[in-house]
Formats: sequence, C-alpha cells, structure tokens
Amino acid sequence: MRTLDLEAMHAPEFPEYANMGEGNVAAKDGEFSVGMEFDFRESVIFAIKSYTISRGVDYTVYESEPQTFYAKYNGYGAGCDWLIRASLIRKKGYWEIKRYNGIHTCTMGTISQYHAKLDSGTITDAIRPLVEADPSIKVKSIIAEVQSKFNYTTSYRKAWLTKKKSIAKVYGDWKVSYQTLPVWLKAMIAKMPSNFMASTYDYMVYSTGNIVVNRFDEHNEMFEVCKMQDGSIYTVNLAQRHCNCGHFKVERLPCRHVLACCANQGLDWQVYVHDVYKMFEICKVYRGKFVPMGDPSTWTRYEGAKVIANWTLRRATKGRLRSTLYLNEMDSRDMRGPRWCTICGWEGHSLSRCFQRAGPSSARGQ
Repeated sequence: MRTLDLEAMHAPEFPEYANMGEGNVAAKDGEFSVGMEFDFRESVIFAIKSYTISRGVDYTVYESEPQTFYAKYNGYGAGCDWLIRASLIRKKGYWEIKRYNGIHTCTMGTISQYHAKLDSGTITDAIRPLVEADPSIKVKSIIAEVQSKFNYTTSYRKAWLTKKKSIAKVYGDWKVSYQTLPVWLKAMIAKMPSNFMASTYDYMVYSTGNIVVNRFDEHNEMFEVCKMQDGSIYTVNLAQRHCNCGHFKVERLPCRHVLACCANQGLDWQVYVHDVYKMFEICKVYRGKFVPMGDPSTWTRYEGAKVIANWTLRRATKGRLRSTLYLNEMDSRDMRGPRWCTICGWEGHSLSRCFQRAGPSSARGQ
C-alpha cells in the first residue's frame, strides 16, 4: 500500500528563493501568494522570470526601485489581469509579496523556442549551483537543465557563454586571476619556502587473455607476441624496455604485451615498473612541510610587477576560433607557404579571391 505525501505535493515551485517562516503563506501549484517572503531583491526577480518563462508568458516592469518591484502582464486588461508587487520590509530585512492577482487566465498563442526574459543572466543564475558542484560540466547538461527548468531549448553557443559567465561569477574573471597570481606566489614563498610538488601516477593492469607469445630467445629478453583479435604482431625487448605499441617506453609501465611475456615465462613484471610509480617515491611527496597560508589580510603587501594578460591569446568570442598554440618546426600545416591561385597561377591569393574569376564580385571589381 502506498501513501501520499500531501506536504510534498503542495511544496512551492521556488523553494530555494523563498524564506518560508512562520505566518508565511505557501505557494500552491507553483503560484505566488500574498505574504511570500524572499531574502533578496534578485531572488524575487528571478522567481518571477522563472514563473513567466515556464508558462510562456511575458510581463512589463512598471516600477523597479531599490525597495519596490511592480510588474504586469503584457496584455493586462485584455482578458488577463495578472500583476505582482513586492516590497522590502526594512524592519524584518526581507522582501514580501504585497499584491498578487492570481494565476494567468490567458493562453499562449504560438509555441516558440525564444523568450524575451530568458537571457544569459537568467540562465547563469539558474546553472550556478551546477557549476559550483562541477566546473567541467558538459554544455549538453546545461541545455538539458534549462529545458527541464524553463521548458525552452537554448542554443549550444548560448549555453556555452552562460557557462563561462557562471564560472566567472563563482571563481572570478580571468583578468582578475592574472592580477592575483603574483600575490599568491609571494605568499607561498613566504609561507612555504622549502615546499615542493611531485606528481604521482596511477597504475592500471592490462588484460592479457587475447595475447599469445609466438617465440622468445634463450635469455628471455626478446619476444614476439600476437594479438588474437586482429593478428597484429608486436616485438617486446625487455632488456631495453621497449615494445612496438609504444606504451612501455612512453609510460614506463609494462604494457599488456609485456605482461603476457612475463606470464608466459614466469617473470616478475614488477621489475619493469619505473621507480616513479613505487611507494617509496610516492612517500617522498609527503616529506615536505605544510604551512597554512592563513587569511590574505595577514600577508605582506605585494609591491612587485603587475601581471597583464595577453589579449591575443584569449579565446575568440565571435567568429572562428583562433589557435593560441606557440608554433614550431613541427607544425607544418600551420606554417604553410604562400597561397597559389589555380586559375591565374599567381602567388598571394586563392581561387575564391582571384580577379579573373567570373561572377558578380569580379564584375564589380572591374
């Protein structure tokens, strides 16, 4: 037998913004009510925006003061008299809804994927808890959150921009981070002069069930193994710690082919693990003394050089993204030679910009 939680059924739609205290009238069916309390002015505005966006209606602000917010439905007087008025109660220090005409009696004429109140600021405030919990949240997760909360599907670019804004609100702007960096470095040098950092690595044991050792030498140094799935042949040199797959040399860990060779001949595979993965090297990380940084107000005043961000390396907000990598002789694709036209054979332009190309653009140039 199942029981119904009647209190949960009549919970307010905006519980994170409403400060439900004694004597406060709870909202039913996601509606506002006279006497509902909010902590901040921004909470009131965001709740009204969320209400109208989820119902596909819009409103006009008639009064927006530091102590009052008054809004009406766009079509007020033409069949729907929806309005809301909230004021700041100074003695109690919270906002309270003083006037509310009830639910909307109008219906939305057309279904659209755009709403005037669903701007980037509204989405930024809505996804801020998600960004605080996981700064690396996927853009598609943000789109799904906006869809579930506002019943609108935002574009990928808009969701990506709002994620950047939300991260800047939580962790600060990138320009401010550049200016704060030397202050932190100076404080770390003063607090932890002998501190050091070391990297640790996780070791993963690969499965060797589908690898067969074909042949090996008498010294158990050279092996030839075969992968059963595709018949690939790999050569393993345990003396030089090399395998054709490349993982053994780069990661300095026995790959699956090395493990298969060791299992075939009864060798100890741990001998071929680099010292950096061993426990005595990992314990060296904790030899350094940890000194708490303390409150920033107790740090010595920084009077050194000011770090200025390089604007040319910033990600482009419009148009095609620019590459911010430092190129070298290996980047042959990016360091290509001059362009050659396939029509006239001249150097310095491509086919799309050739003056001999027939078309309206070339006719105007003549």
